[in-house]
Amino acid sequence: MNVRDWVDQHPILFVVGVVFSLWVSVPLLISFIGGWACLRRRFRYSGTFKGQRWSFQSGQMRFIAGYRNCLTLGANHEGLYMSIMRLFRVGHPPLFIPWSQITIDSKYKYLGVRFKLGSYPWVSLWLGEALAEKLKRAAGKAWPGPL
Repeated sequence: MNVRDWVDQHPILFVVGVVFSLWVSVPLLISFIGGWACLRRRFRYSGTFKGQRWSFQSGQMRFIAGYRNCLTLGANHEGLYMSIMRLFRVGHPPLFIPWSQITIDSKYKYLGVRFKLGSYPWVSLWLGEALAEKLKRAAGKAWPGPL
């Protein structure tokens, strides 16, 4: 039996397989393109975050990987917490990045606030100014830069 015959006999299984493949491969690709994959090596977080959190937030990494309304971001005096909705979490484990590993660059305010993450100069998270202000208030004196 060739592939075409199998697809003709099992169209629902074929569609489910294609959808599942896309559901797994697209988030993995976005993780690598945006830089989350680099960050997860050093900053993977498996604990329970203690601090203020904001769900259903939007952000951009490397101008290419857009996270619209699927980010949960949090801050406390120790660092920045980042996670993705469970539905899209493939390749995106929760992260916790200490403030000492973050540089805030607000000279691009017309685009948002740029967070340079870790020692990877090419991995940046862009957030809206209002969300960055909330993170700054939650971080308190530990905030690493201007806004």
